[in-house]
Amino acid sequence: MKDLQKESEKTLLFQRKLLNSKVFTLLILGSLSLIFCKGLSARSLDWGGSVYAVNLQSDLATPLDSSYVFYLGYFADFTPTPSNVADWAENWETIDAVNYNTQYSVFNARHEVTNTDPIGEQGYIWGVRRTRDDMEWILITDPAWIWPSDGVLEQKVNWMVGSATEAIIGYINGTGYQMVTSPVSNTTPIPVISYDLWAKKFFADTDANAGAEDDANGNNVDNVIEFALDIDPTEATTGPLFTPGVVKSPSETALPENEQSDYLGVVIQPSIDADIQVNGWVSPDIHFAENVSAAVVESLPDGFILIRDSQPIGVGSKSKFLRLEFTENQ
Repeated sequence: MKDLQKESEKTLLFQRKLLNSKVFTLLILGSLSLIFCKGLSARSLDWGGSVYAVNLQSDLATPLDSSYVFYLGYFADFTPTPSNVADWAENWETIDAVNYNTQYSVFNARHEVTNTDPIGEQGYIWGVRRTRDDMEWILITDPAWIWPSDGVLEQKVNWMVGSATEAIIGYINGTGYQMVTSPVSNTTPIPVISYDLWAKKFFADTDANAGAEDDANGNNVDNVIEFALDIDPTEATTGPLFTPGVVKSPSETALPENEQSDYLGVVIQPSIDADIQVNGWVSPDIHFAENVSAAVVESLPDGFILIRDSQPIGVGSKSKFLRLEFTENQ
């Protein structure tokens, strides 16, 4: 009877669903609440590759490393080709994501199919070297990878590299290798992931520290901030993530140096694939109750951004405070 009960319990798999949009703000640091509910799922879609497979980068000598992430998803009313890679991310919807495991030379994951999945859509697996330098991709599919419907009595679905027959970019199932990636421009957008998908890479579903406003590594920084800044939430870190200071504006670089203003601001480098918007607010007091103004957000090289006061130092209030706001997109 205990074994039967245990098997019954194993059939109950839960998937975290996000109920509403999330806005996280910090007065260099703090956040609002994230609310979750759990929904029952019944059909599994296993996807990935073979353990200890030969997976190489485009030089045909360097194995894939831990910078690679694989995404499961589909393209909405869009057909990907090698000539339109710059448009892939804009038309892509991520359903699941998993890091590449260098110890076992494999990526694999299980997605629980629900009635919110893109039933009937063509499924794809997209591998990305998640870096701003020497980016490489692989995108694979198969005519049989049509997104299944949920159903308690339906069989499990398997989408594996070994059964794929088409590589839109990169190579699969050749002599001596399972996968070979291909280079793309470092400025080409990559898929974005939600906080929920990011958290799955670090936490079990039952982990009490997996919430967006939790602080799993005890560094007084909420998990969602580390999601936005591409920091492992399970590793202990020390020191501030960023410090406000006196900055110059890139919009004034054409001016003589003595005509460029000084601003209160902070420079950060958001995650390359976090589906999150970063904004800022400036206030004359720490409470941000009155006379609050929007900060200016400017792009810098290598994916950095500057969040600064719209007024130069010395103009307006003598005291100014900068608050960053992280908004997860929907």
